[in-house]
Order: sequence, then C-alpha cells, then structure tokens
Amino acid sequence: MANLPPKILVVDADPTVTGPISDPLDKMGIEVFAASDLQTAMYRFNKQFFRVIFVELKFPELDGLSVIQKWRNHEIAEKQTAGFIVMTSAPLSKEQLALVNEMGKIQVVQKPLQVGPMITQIQRAYKLHVRYELALKIKKDITEKLEKDGDLKAAIKSVQEFKEPLSDEYYPLLLELYQLHDNYEEGIEVLRQIPNEKMDPLQRLNLMGKFNLKMGNLEDARKFYEEADQVAPKNMERITDMVDMYLQLKSPDKAVDKQRQILDLNPENRDIKFDLFKQLEDNGFADHAASFCQETSAPKEVVRYFNNKGVVMAQTDSIDVAIEEYKRAITYYPNNKDNYLIHFNIALAFLRKRDPKFLPQAKEHLSACLKLQPNFEKAKALLNKILDRQAG
Repeated sequence: MANLPPKILVVDADPTVTGPISDPLDKMGIEVFAASDLQTAMYRFNKQFFRVIFVELKFPELDGLSVIQKWRNHEIAEKQTAGFIVMTSAPLSKEQLALVNEMGKIQVVQKPLQVGPMITQIQRAYKLHVRYELALKIKKDITEKLEKDGDLKAAIKSVQEFKEPLSDEYYPLLLELYQLHDNYEEGIEVLRQIPNEKMDPLQRLNLMGKFNLKMGNLEDARKFYEEADQVAPKNMERITDMVDMYLQLKSPDKAVDKQRQILDLNPENRDIKFDLFKQLEDNGFADHAASFCQETSAPKEVVRYFNNKGVVMAQTDSIDVAIEEYKRAITYYPNNKDNYLIHFNIALAFLRKRDPKFLPQAKEHLSACLKLQPNFEKAKALLNKILDRQAG
C-alpha cells in the first residue's frame, strides 16, 4: 500500500500493546519494533531509521512529548524528520495540548490501538515525514550557502521561492536565517508581521524571547519566555534558554529551578548535571553550584566523575584542564574523605609538567591526600620520593 513505511517503532511501557497490531501490519509489509523502557527506545532510535514512531504520552521514565523533543534534536538531522504519533488513554491536559500545538506536526490517538484507524494514522505521519524530509533538504542547502557567502538577501529569496513545498516550515526557516546572520532586530520585525493563523502563539512568544535574549534585552526576553513557560512548562529548548537568561539577570535561584527541570527531563543522562554545575560556576555562582551538586549527587559519584574526567584530560596532555576538573570535586564536596584520590591525581598532574617549580603544589596535595587517607601507600612513596629529591 502506498504511503506506508517499511517499519514503525512503538514506545509503550506495556509490552503487550503491539500484540493485536503486529501480525496485520506485518502482512501489509510493515515491521513493528517495540520498546517498553527508555533505554530500549533510545537504543532502537539511535541504531535504526524509523519514519513513523508511536510514543505513549505517559511513558513512565520520561513523558512522550519529552522523548519526541529529544529525537527532534538528534545529532543526525535525518532522524529528526520522523512522523510522530502520541498514544493516550485519557484526554490531554491543557499544558500538554499547548505543548503539542507548539511542537507541531504531531498526531494524538486514543488507546487501545486498532489496525483500521492506525493505517490512516501511519499514512498521515509518513506524509508528514516526507514533507519534513524535503524541508530539511531545502533548509540545509540554503543555510549552508548563507554560512558560506553571508548573503542574507539571497537566502531569503531562496526561501521565498520554496514557500509552497516548505509549507509550515516556511516561517521558521525564514526566521532561522535572521538568527544565523545575527540580524535579530529585523528578525523581530518579520516575526511581528507573520499572520496569527500562520504561527502558533507559543512559537511566536518563544522566538520573541530568543531574539530578545540574543540582543541583550533581558527583561523583554523574560516577559516572553515566562509567559510561554506558564502555558507549556516542558519545552526543553525554552527551559535551556531560560537558564542562560536567569544567569545573565543574576537570578541564580531561578536558574537552578530550571536546571532541576533539565535534570528531570534527562533521566538517561544523569551526568548532564555536572555541566549544569559548571554553568553556574562559570557565571560566578560557585556557592549555588556546590549546593546544587550536594542536593543531587553523592560524594562518591562526584569523585568518580571528576576523577575520570581529569584522568582523560591528563592523558591527552591537557594538564591544566585536568587540574581544574579535579579541583571541582574538592569545591563541591570540600570535606569528602574520598577526595584523597582527587588530591593524589592533582599531585600526579603537577608532576607530569616536569617542572621543579610545581613541586610545592604536588607536595601540598600529597599531604592533603595523606591527611584524609594516612595509609595510602602510593601517596606516601611519592611524597618521600619528592622529599628525597629535594634533600639531595
């Protein structure tokens, strides 16, 4: 049958949900792959190319709309073009419906799944995929040319020529050109002139927030972002931008609130929190970084992460970077007894510099190491070796 993909992915915590549909779809040439947990869903999506995907709205580990947002931002652009269908056994909440409309190009269907209606849903989703795939190709060609020659007028003209095939991707691509060219003032003027029926109101608020943030109009950005966030609080891109906005506004408590949301929306990548701590620290909020770290991380976890990261940096001869990474563990948990390993590795990093002027720092950290772990023989031997060398 035309307009049907060779396979689909069904993401649902109930492994039996695909039972009634697998055989009929298989006879139509559609192979059904199932994922009943987040790890399997991520693995299947990363390893295969699905043009149509069903996702359970109330997926336990991460809600379906958040899963879709992740996949629409996949590092492989072609994977972003899948046609998504959200499955639900209850009506969407007001916030969920607002987010669906803001995200766009998503079908919502009622469970249990039935083969007849499902075929129509798959065909619609597949058509969306084909259209989105074409729009992606047009976008790639135009943006690459703009990045190469910097001719914004020519890029705008090219987009206008493809207005019909771009369909509802027309205005987002047009506005993206202004972003790529750092021409936010004109972009805002274009945004204001787009007819209401051509753009979701939350998409408009989001872009107004983004453009004003780029221009440094922080209070205006706050107004637009907070209004949109109140209506649909789980837009992952908006949440990320709002962290940056609050940090620039010197509102670290609000930034941490948004970072907590980011952490909740990334259950498969818990180490993302260390990037969030660094973001706070780099913006001058070291105390908030340490507090957030202690709120979300066990001491041993912090030592493991920064120890491993520091070792990798040191092995690639990025010794100064390695030392800074090691020191973050001490900053976040200064009284942690397991920091003896961090102090030991900082000492090793200073010694790798092969410069006598760094011996005092190496001795200092070896002494700190032994204060925390007096029976650590490697540290004892290394400290004695340094002292013998200095005595000789």
